This record gives sequence, structure tokens and C-alpha cells, in this order.
Amino acid sequence: MPISSVNRARSIVISLNSASASNIITVYTSSTLTLGSEFIEGYTIVSYNCFVKNLKAFVQINSLDEVALPLFSPRDTETDKLMKVIDLEWNNPRKQLNVFTGIKTDDNWQQIGSISLINNYGYPFKIYNLMDLFTDTLALEIGDNGKIGVQIENVGYGFLEASDLVTIHGSYVEEIFLKSTEVTNYYIYGSNQNNTTPPDNTTPPDNTTPPDNTTPPDNQLEDQEMANWVIKSGSHRANIGEKLAFVLTDIATLTLPNSNLTPGGEIKVIKHSNDEYNSYQLDIYVNGAFFQGKSVESITLEADNDEVSFIFVNDDIGWIPTKPNALMIVETLPYGTT
Repeated sequence: MPISSVNRARSIVISLNSASASNIITVYTSSTLTLGSEFIEGYTIVSYNCFVKNLKAFVQINSLDEVALPLFSPRDTETDKLMKVIDLEWNNPRKQLNVFTGIKTDDNWQQIGSISLINNYGYPFKIYNLMDLFTDTLALEIGDNGKIGVQIENVGYGFLEASDLVTIHGSYVEEIFLKSTEVTNYYIYGSNQNNTTPPDNTTPPDNTTPPDNTTPPDNQLEDQEMANWVIKSGSHRANIGEKLAFVLTDIATLTLPNSNLTPGGEIKVIKHSNDEYNSYQLDIYVNGAFFQGKSVESITLEADNDEVSFIFVNDDIGWIPTKPNALMIVETLPYGTT
């Protein structure tokens, strides 16, 4: 079946304060999405992944005395300067932020790093890049079962106090892969969806020059004339006698009717992708009827600007297309199988 992907960005904002104590606070856990569940109508999830793109800590430690910046002498070597900076961070009154990772379904956490939180002289706050503890690449791949947590540890100077604040902030992107499936509930676009008397369309008219008409007309037409072309930009459930022109900016679905099916009833379909870089497919669901005498779940129309008519013959044959080569049957079950 056709596979599509959807990316969605999400923000991370978690505040730690005096009430956090030594608890491990979950910063991120993998999405509640489950494989096989419906993400949007007609599309189920077959796989998904998460990429953390940004993760930082905004820190204000006002409960401790300020720590003066180190003084470097002309005689200090680079190693001497480095040791003074390390002493500044780790050998002064401080709080400590521990960072953890783990598996969503496991209660255990694994520590992967720590940050010293001090009250730097002259600085009202400090920002730490937590991504440096996880990876040296542009994004941290979490998969569909990961989690990230943080904890304040008492290293001799207590936990956060009322005047302290630590805010974890960042963002991640979920990459979701979807498979088109049979839909059972439909959003109805446009009007005139409740016609109960289909026309007799045994002789399709000549529609070489379709009129510019975006308003669905009455399907009960005289002289065996079909409806004017109806412009659609998204998914639609069809009625016998409609002529549907899809102008798409994304994949869409067309569901053929499953009631009031009269032999010779016809539906005309054409699609155009309104995107110069992408050709969006139109998935057509036969909705329980046969297709060319077979039990078919759906058909895909991929070609742009190629008009196809679907004609209902009878209950044994079902729908037949006027241009079968323009269609791709995405799943067929032999008659009588389940």
C-alpha cells in the first residue's frame, strides 16, 4: 500500500523548583502514538521516530553566594587555566543537575551526565546546552520508545530553593509513516450529498470541454446528462452521476458509493496536483463493492490530468474503469477469501 510521511514539531518546557526536590522529572517521553492506530482518517501508523533538535537549561541560582571569576596570571599555562575553570564549576558552593535517559516501558533511568549549577559573579543567569551530554550531531534520535529525565541532586548545599529556578526548554520532531487504509467514517465536503435517485447514465456524454462550475448541481438530471464538474481539494465521498476534479496539495481519498447502485451508474474522476514539485496520489475506495469482478480494497490514481470513469455494471462485476492502465490496484483479494 502507498506509504506517506508526516513530520510535526513539538516544544519542550519543564520548570524545576523547590518542590522538585530529588525527583527525576520526565522532560520527554516517546509519543502516545501506537503502531496500527489511525492517525488521520484513512491512514494508520506503520512506524514513527523522534529527533530531539534542541535541549537547553536556563539556570538562576540565587540561594548561593556568588562565585568570583577565576584570575589568570601571566605565568599560567593552558592547563593551569583549565584547572581554575574546573575548580570554579565544581569546587564551589553549588547545586547539581543530573541528566538521564531510558526506555519508555522501563521504570529504570540511566544517568548520562551532570551539570554544576553555581551563582556566577556578574551574571543574573546561565544557559547550558544539554545536547552536548547526548550527542555531537545536530539531532538526538530517540526512536519510538525513548525518554529523557532530569534531577536536582543535593551535593552538600541542598536542593533548589524558592529563589532558584531551572527551566528545561527545547524542541523535537516526530517523523510519522502512514499507510492508507479503508475508511469507515467520512467527512463530507460540499453540499447535495443526500440524493437518493441516481440518474440513468448508460451513455456517458462527451465532456471534452468541462465547464467551469464549482457548485455541485442536482444529481437528478434529465436527458441522461451527468452533473457539471465539481472541484475538490480534499477527501470526498461520491454520489452516482458526479464528475469530480481534484486539485490537490496533499494526498486525498475518494470513496465510491455503496448504496443506490444502478447498473450503468457512472462517476468521472480527474486529478491535478497543485504543486510543481510533487504529484499527489488519489486513493479510491470501492467501499464494499467488487471491482472488475474482484474484491479490492482500494485503487490509486497517480497520473495527473488523466480522466477516468467508473461505471457500475452489477453486483457480480461491480465497478469497471474506462482507463484501467491509469490505475494501480494496491490490494486485491480473490473472490471468496478473507
